[in-house]
Amino acid sequence: MEYSAKEVMNFLNINRETLRHYENMGLIHPRIDDKTHYRYYNDLDVETIAECRKYRSADFSIKEIEKIKHIDSLPQYVSILEQKQEYYKKQSLYFYKLIHKNNETLDKLHSIINHSHLITIEELEECYLFPASYDFKHFFEDKDKYLNFTSTVHEDFAFADFSLLIKKDDFINQKINYIGGTSFSKDWIEFLNISVKHMIHIKKQKAVSTVIVINEDFIIDYSLFNPALQYIQDHHLVISGDIFATQIAKIHKNKNRYLKVWVPIQ
Repeated sequence: MEYSAKEVMNFLNINRETLRHYENMGLIHPRIDDKTHYRYYNDLDVETIAECRKYRSADFSIKEIEKIKHIDSLPQYVSILEQKQEYYKKQSLYFYKLIHKNNETLDKLHSIINHSHLITIEELEECYLFPASYDFKHFFEDKDKYLNFTSTVHEDFAFADFSLLIKKDDFINQKINYIGGTSFSKDWIEFLNISVKHMIHIKKQKAVSTVIVINEDFIIDYSLFNPALQYIQDHHLVISGDIFATQIAKIHKNKNRYLKVWVPIQ
């Protein structure tokens, strides 16, 4: 029995472009009417398209499906499925880590919502900053400032944080200057096997932590740090290192950035 392209699209829920793509890949072979140039598909074509949908739903690429369609033995088929199983395991681990990363962000966001001005002493996690610019004054003039974006593997970028580092002396003197870029925690560096060759090492250290809200232009008003500085003074603490911050949210409509800030202390 033969079916028109419209019929096949309707009962397999696919579009005409997909049909043509399968045809161009040599997966199906519709009969083309000499006069009307309409395509007609037989039951074997329909079964092949259904198989393609099944494999695509299982995250097989078109090339992998084409390979499956041309195997000539059961061991070859088993080999392809075993390779895919390794891929699934890798993806499963990746998404497990991604869930963990997202939980970290959600914890910070819930903390902001429930305790918007909370100041705490906590450990600044060891991490690495990939700088986009070493001088805020020239940030918008530096054409190479986004090279750390293009050098980061697509899958790895999900684990990056937009971050900035304020040198201790600049912070104390309230100088508007900082190093901006993307950062990865040490755990993500090790898991993703990312080179730290061109990164700044941020060591694990005790810090006063708070959240500040700045405008999207990244201009920092040092008065936002007053509560943290007052806390440091009241508890007879001393700033002992460079100030580190990561963006945990950006609300585009009101142009606000929420930054988690760590001020190292001793």
